[in-house]
Amino acid sequence: MLRDAALHLSFLRILVEDPVTKIIPQLLLGMSCVYEDQLGGPVFYEEAPEELVCTDSTGRSLKIYRVSADATKASGVGHGDPVWFAVAIQRPDPGAEWVRLRGFLLCAFADDLVELPAVVLPLLEEGTRVELPLEKPRKDKVALTLEKNFNRWNLKVEGRSDFYFNSMSVREENGLPLKGRGDLNSRGRKMRMWGKDYRVSARCRSLRVVVSYWNKRMFRKVPVDMKIGLGGAAIPGC
Repeated sequence: MLRDAALHLSFLRILVEDPVTKIIPQLLLGMSCVYEDQLGGPVFYEEAPEELVCTDSTGRSLKIYRVSADATKASGVGHGDPVWFAVAIQRPDPGAEWVRLRGFLLCAFADDLVELPAVVLPLLEEGTRVELPLEKPRKDKVALTLEKNFNRWNLKVEGRSDFYFNSMSVREENGLPLKGRGDLNSRGRKMRMWGKDYRVSARCRSLRVVVSYWNKRMFRKVPVDMKIGLGGAAIPGC
């Protein structure tokens, strides 16, 4: 039996206006969601129209600009790991002492780790891009891209926000396994990207790549009701 989720505040900060990056004043909330009893795989945030409302202590209703997974904690997750959310909200009234966030967030449960057939990518100066042969055909494709970056090769997996990447295994054409350097993970409102850089031997002409990802099994709405002091304290409920 699946138990209720435990929701916690992980960070709170205010972004000031920046005409260069075109950032507007906003309040950023970070939250973690943990399910003690899962279904064999990790739990992910599902990009969907949220049922969330936010008000401050003055009674002002605050616009919610976006809700997304925390890009730094949205990949490489496993069973039991928390789901990380980032919520961007209109800046509260200067006299406000707290904000209250209420509504629901949508989580997707995974139970089936799928390992795809190997894909062979030629090492071309102009780069290579192929679609991954997913187990279940999707309207929105997932791509594997290989590009040269000076003396190294950059390998990326790019997919929609509801594609749950797990890992990739990379070998040279002679079977030599390669270890990637760096993490190029990012998460936008609609797209996700995972990548690493690889050093390849001079005689190698292609790479053999095996990608694995999580299938989704079920969804669960997580109720949210948090009153958050603008000094950083969080009180679940009211």
